[in-house]
Amino acid sequence: MICRQLGLSGTAKAWNQAYFGEGSGLIMLDEVCCTGNELSIQQCPKSSWGEHNCGHKEDAGVFCTPLMDGAIRLAGGKGSHEDCLEVYYRGQWVTVCDDGWTELNTYMTCRQLGFK
Repeated sequence: MICRQLGLSGTAKAWNQAYFGEGSGLIMLDEVCCTGNELSIQQCPKSSWGEHNCGHKEDAGVFCTPLMDGAIRLAGGKGSHEDCLEVYYRGQWVTVCDDGWTELNTYMTCRQLGFK
């Protein structure tokens, strides 16, 4: 979900115990428990913003695999749930033509993007 929120695709790997180094400043989230169907971390069950019982030695880390040809995204819309379909190909985002586009194509695309 975090990688998807960042516009990245592929498989995410979670790291703990400040694997990439300790952060600094305020700790705002704790007890985050996402199901994987959320569109953003704000939708995940979690403690109240700013309430925590941890230190920076417990900072979470995320590794998102690099984009590969065939990754998709919605770009330029009013929200993260609508607009032009783009596919990643040879290092750039390109659009998809609507010739032959059907509701089944849309259903598959939404599922790939993590929507129900």
